[in-house]
Amino acid sequence: MIGKRDNEIGFKISSLGYVEKYIGREVSTSTIEEVFNRELTDEEIDKNTNLFVIDNLLCSQCESKLGVLEGSCAVDFKSTFCQKSNCEILTYQNGLQFRILFYSILLRLHYSNKHNCNLNPVLARRLKRLINKTLSSEKKELLNNLSKYRSEIETFPMSVFYAPMLEGESSGNMIYTHNDVSIPCVSMINEFIVCLYCTNTQTQFDFGEVYSIDKTQILSNINYRESEFRIKQIDDRNIINASLLKDSAHEMHLNLRSNYCQIFKKVRKENPSNQQVKDFMNDLVNDDESGLNKYTIPNLAKVMHRHLIS
Repeated sequence: MIGKRDNEIGFKISSLGYVEKYIGREVSTSTIEEVFNRELTDEEIDKNTNLFVIDNLLCSQCESKLGVLEGSCAVDFKSTFCQKSNCEILTYQNGLQFRILFYSILLRLHYSNKHNCNLNPVLARRLKRLINKTLSSEKKELLNNLSKYRSEIETFPMSVFYAPMLEGESSGNMIYTHNDVSIPCVSMINEFIVCLYCTNTQTQFDFGEVYSIDKTQILSNINYRESEFRIKQIDDRNIINASLLKDSAHEMHLNLRSNYCQIFKKVRKENPSNQQVKDFMNDLVNDDESGLNKYTIPNLAKVMHRHLIS
């Protein structure tokens, strides 16, 4: 999803079922042709907008404070996850800054309105107040604030999983927030999966699994007023990726069927038959366009048009 700024090729699966893409301005023509098997059209170039960047979401002062937090966490992440890569459970005695970092990311996903983050509005307001009084542009003050507000920071039950990227996919970062679970708030943030509750009683909320991780694993790894912050490592990223692809494909299938039925009814003044819907979906899946172009809006419109005028 994200690479070096201006050199990235990003993709976003819309909640409506189509795929959007973004090509950084420094990406070479040869790379574009290799990925898409063609050159970009003039229309694609004109509409090429970064899908994952929002200008002015935060003020410069907040950006500066987050930079201090992220810089501090980066050092600890590197030492913890590189030196203890074979451990099933990674522990860190001062996990308060990890918590604040994950809180801030979930909050940014929530306010960006781009990623379908299921962060409860009440929880969002509580996290916002906590982050505002904890962050600082000075690292020493940040550490003092973490200690000062420790009890409040640790009051949110939180389970974190670390799923390292597959070999050769270190630049294939992913943010994934679609799920069928309202509690807890669940997001995949690159190599981390974060499950966050508002209160301890919410940990009794019933659900099956998220991203192939079942409820038992989530509850056994809960951090709540902890002496050590625990992060469980998942060895097989393939299982996680397969689950995400399955969920995405299922969601896309349902949305595309629904969109076709709505447009068909508007144009034809009647509902399509089951066979007509099936024919449309088969035609779309087996269309000659490559996978990266198949589910873009222009190609969906082309296939849909064939079936509406037939």
